[in-house]
Amino acid sequence: MALLSQIIQNNYSGAVQKLFLESRALELMAWQLDECLHASSARSKNNSCLKKADVECIKAARELLVKDFENPPSVAMLAKLVGVNEKKLKTGFKQMFGQPVFEYFRDYRLEHARELLVSGGMTVSEVAYQIGYQNLSHFSRAFRERYGLNPKEYGRLRGMA
Repeated sequence: MALLSQIIQNNYSGAVQKLFLESRALELMAWQLDECLHASSARSKNNSCLKKADVECIKAARELLVKDFENPPSVAMLAKLVGVNEKKLKTGFKQMFGQPVFEYFRDYRLEHARELLVSGGMTVSEVAYQIGYQNLSHFSRAFRERYGLNPKEYGRLRGMA
């Protein structure tokens, strides 16, 4: 978040600004790569504890979870639909995806919203409703917590690129 803030609020111009923005972009990519590498190695270690059938059930649960943004199933219903108990679903989901079920769902939904905002053509309200938020202020708060900017500011930033 600090890097994004520095990028948005930089006071440089010309060649210095270009160098500054390139260095911040490289730093962001380095953070992202580091995060991906650590998450990938953690996931491969954790998946070894799960049976192949459990892995398939948890993958199916993930697909069902992200299928309908407006009416996601409860954890109990999700477990029943894929044929595992709730505890196995919760622990297995966290092992495979690094997050609890609904934290994953929230992040997935917000990432989809971010993509919709970047692609343009939709208002913030339309994006919020598209991903299942009925309350625009709840959507804006969740988006701001995740990305450090409110959706409208994010759209403006996207417009600068």
